[in-house]
Amino acid sequence: PVWVVDFIGPDDRRYRERSPVQSKRGARKYELARKREIEADLIADLEIPPEVPTFGDFSEEFMESEAPNTSGFREMEGKRAILNAHLLPRFKTTALDDIRLRDINRLIGELRAMPRAPKTINNVLTVLKTILRYAHSVEVLDKVPPIKLIPVPPQDTDFLDFDELAVLLQGVKDDPSLHV
Repeated sequence: PVWVVDFIGPDDRRYRERSPVQSKRGARKYELARKREIEADLIADLEIPPEVPTFGDFSEEFMESEAPNTSGFREMEGKRAILNAHLLPRFKTTALDDIRLRDINRLIGELRAMPRAPKTINNVLTVLKTILRYAHSVEVLDKVPPIKLIPVPPQDTDFLDFDELAVLLQGVKDDPSLHV
C-alpha cells in the first residue's frame, strides 16, 4: 500500500500528498508537519505591516533629525512657520500614506482662497514635498504623491536710480548707527 496524507488545511484547501515515509506512523508525522508548515505560511502572509506615522508626528521627527543637517537656522525657522501655519492644521492627524494628490490640490485651493501669493504657496508645497521625500528615503512611505509647483508670474524689480542711491548713501553717512 501507498501511504498518502489527505486533509483540509486552515485555508480550507484540500491537501493530498504522498508521504515520504511509507508507514502509518511516518504518514501521521508528515501530515502534522505539513499542517504546521501551511499555518506558518498563512500567518506570515497575514503579518501586519508597520504602522505609518501621522504627518504631525513625522514632521516633528523630520525637524529634529533631518532638517538641522540640511538647513540653516533661518531656513529651519521658515519651515517651522510653514508647518505651524499651513501644513499641521491640514494634515497633523493624517497618516503619511493617506496624503494623496487630491488632498494637496485642496490645500492649494485653500491657500489661494486665503489669498496667498503663488510664491508662498510654492514655499508651502516645497516643505510638504521635502518631508514626504524624506519619509520615502527612510522607507516610511512606499511612494510620494506627485507635487507640482504652481506658476509664479515674473516679479517686477524696481532698481534705485542714481539720484535715489545718492539720497540713501547720504542718509547712511548722516546716521552712524546704519551700515551698508
